[in-house]
Amino acid sequence: MCYNEGHPYKEYTYLNGAKMADNAHVLCTHGASVSLPNGACVAWNALYWCAESGGSFVIDIDGPYNGMNRMGRDVFVFKYGQENHYANAVPGSGIKLWPKGNSINDNGVITTGNRRNLMNSWQGCNKYQCTAILVNDGWQISRDYPWN
Repeated sequence: MCYNEGHPYKEYTYLNGAKMADNAHVLCTHGASVSLPNGACVAWNALYWCAESGGSFVIDIDGPYNGMNRMGRDVFVFKYGQENHYANAVPGSGIKLWPKGNSINDNGVITTGNRRNLMNSWQGCNKYQCTAILVNDGWQISRDYPWN
């Protein structure tokens, strides 16, 4: 993400501190990234995590060379597409953008994920779903936000 040739950046991790399989997992070969004037990095992936249809925007609010490079702390994921979990097409829904952890129902309406599941599921906030928790909580950091 926003890589400067010859200047490796700190490895990306999940919120719980576990390393991702590799940094290529953050930005696949089917994507691009751009550094913003404030130092943030926005990456676009044509294939969400390189394995599914649809896509994602990964936003590192302080860029890969600053901060922790940790999902849920300074890195957040939004999904986009026309499909419900990228498997079943949603007729006539158009392109949608939603926080990772929420989904699109059969009528093309973005639905809020169950907060408890967002915190504790196998892809919970310790991995990818912190963005949905923050959006669902009105962009506020709640007392039970898992900062570990």
